[in-house]
Amino acid sequence: MIAWFFSHLSRERLLAPPFSPFFPHKSILVRRGGLHGYDGGKKVSGRKRHLLVDTMGLLLNVVVHAANLQDRESVNLLLEPIKGQFPRMEKVWVDQGYTGKGKTWIETQMDWSVEVVERSPRRGWIMTEDQGLVWVTLPKTFEPLPRRWVVERTIAWIGRSRRMSKDYEYLTSSSEAMVYLTMLRLMVTRLAKQNEPQFITYKQKRAA
Repeated sequence: MIAWFFSHLSRERLLAPPFSPFFPHKSILVRRGGLHGYDGGKKVSGRKRHLLVDTMGLLLNVVVHAANLQDRESVNLLLEPIKGQFPRMEKVWVDQGYTGKGKTWIETQMDWSVEVVERSPRRGWIMTEDQGLVWVTLPKTFEPLPRRWVVERTIAWIGRSRRMSKDYEYLTSSSEAMVYLTMLRLMVTRLAKQNEPQFITYKQKRAA
């Protein structure tokens, strides 16, 4: 069903250039035992959902692992199982957690170009008109990042399911299956809405 959705969703998708995915992670609490760890950045003890999505925000792959595993160290867990499955893929967007070893692994092993989406620096030295240097500190404000909103929207779609607010599964494979089921429900709902006018017209013709 997922493959059918990808190939039949729209004519624009079929004619689109090679798609470029984005993959981040989201740390979540674990309500049961099983594999888990501590994410020092997010201050969360639990697991990470590592997502690979396309430019429409639809799920391509997911892996769940302990939260103490860094992004650049776990990128192979996400991408190795799908190596060769997406021949049209040429470029990926990643966040700053994948710089260094993670970015190099993607470029060498997957043969994709990688663009790191970085935040604007909040403090540092700037050069004035008289060639002097001034230390500035910028206030913390909301900053929309290019392409980042696509995957954040996917995370929000998944989070709308109450079962996905926390990780209630003992096995990481069960957690991954729940993510697939959540996205499958979303895509099937979209397909039903696309076909709804046809069914309404058919019922109206039958009634007449």
